[in-house]
Amino acid sequence: MKGKKMKSNITVVDSIMGSGKTSFFLKYMKERPSEKFLVITPYLDEVKRIKDEVGLIEPRPIKGSKLNHIRELTAQGRSVVSTHSLLSRFDLEIQENIEVSEYTLILDEVANVVEQFTFNTQSDKEDFFTHYAYVDEKGYCIWDEEKHPVNEYSKGSKFYEEMCLCLNKNLIQVNDKLLMWELPIEIFKKFKEVIILTYLFEGSVQKPYFDSFDIEYKLQSVKNGELIPYEETSVEDKQKIISLINMISTPSLDMIGLNEYDLSSTWYRKNLVKPIYVERLKNNLSNFFKNIAKATTKQTMWSTFKEYKNKLKGKGYTKSFCQYNIRATNDYRHCSALAYLLNVFPHTSLTMYFNEKGLKEINKDKYALSILLQWIWRSRIRNIADSDENRKIDLYLPSSRMKHILMDWLSPEA
Repeated sequence: MKGKKMKSNITVVDSIMGSGKTSFFLKYMKERPSEKFLVITPYLDEVKRIKDEVGLIEPRPIKGSKLNHIRELTAQGRSVVSTHSLLSRFDLEIQENIEVSEYTLILDEVANVVEQFTFNTQSDKEDFFTHYAYVDEKGYCIWDEEKHPVNEYSKGSKFYEEMCLCLNKNLIQVNDKLLMWELPIEIFKKFKEVIILTYLFEGSVQKPYFDSFDIEYKLQSVKNGELIPYEETSVEDKQKIISLINMISTPSLDMIGLNEYDLSSTWYRKNLVKPIYVERLKNNLSNFFKNIAKATTKQTMWSTFKEYKNKLKGKGYTKSFCQYNIRATNDYRHCSALAYLLNVFPHTSLTMYFNEKGLKEINKDKYALSILLQWIWRSRIRNIADSDENRKIDLYLPSSRMKHILMDWLSPEA
């Protein structure tokens, strides 16, 4: 990072799940009927709730794309609610509309701001950079409009998707070879105000992303329905969570997971070619669900890296797979027996991207904790209106590193 941080009007509301963040900002919007809001949420049922309670408009497909409707709505200065996937596709015209009409962005959960981009084949990549685009001095991919003018005939042409990404400044090259998709920081600057509702912002990718662009933000929390200066999770909240999670640990179940990098993506790549590890993990899963948690199929919820799902699936739990980094679902809120067969680290591409920008590594443990907690809170523990007894879960977490990260966070001294 270089220079002075850029002044901004970004507020990060960092409060634990169930603390009332969403309810507070529904009230916040109702109290400001003349303001223009863009609400971005990962949950389709939240989209409906916000439409019903505040009267925001959900974009519908026009000529095959919801973006066309958002373009119309923002040109008219209408308040809009939508899902995260659309934010990542906002073009320059929509951004201009947002700036002119002085919108406030309410972002429910951090945005997907940077990830690795890959072509279908190496020959496609070579063709793209030889004949269609070039890299500027800052590393951004620029569409060569002299060779391939942008016009009404562009849609459907070769590399049309990549052309749109270049025009929006979404593609950046790192270390002369790694391609990353990046949400343009300019999007956040177009809003009059930005409010991000999340938990453990320090462990998110969006924190170093803001830091890399020298963007300031104010950290706050919600308590008793009011915004307050940021507070760490209280001992009382942690004690409540401890009372709701029954951590399952036995010598046989924990045999795989003892070492620092066991159950990481690298570990899986090296070891799941060996039948002994596949059988042991499958037996552990089956034993946990059937004999220890005594769970019905509907009560189970489990995860591993997606590419190894089919190797570990088994009778009684196959259909209850829940992707480890999923946010946009309430489909598992009835589940009480949870198995998390992962050891999470930031992807190497993220480390390279932020190192290129002069930043240290992402906080690996906070990153892993943030993803783990979001996953756990897909289960019935999230149902704060229910009795404590009906929120309790059994959790099988074989990675000793992930277990220690969770237990350290729950410690009163943390």
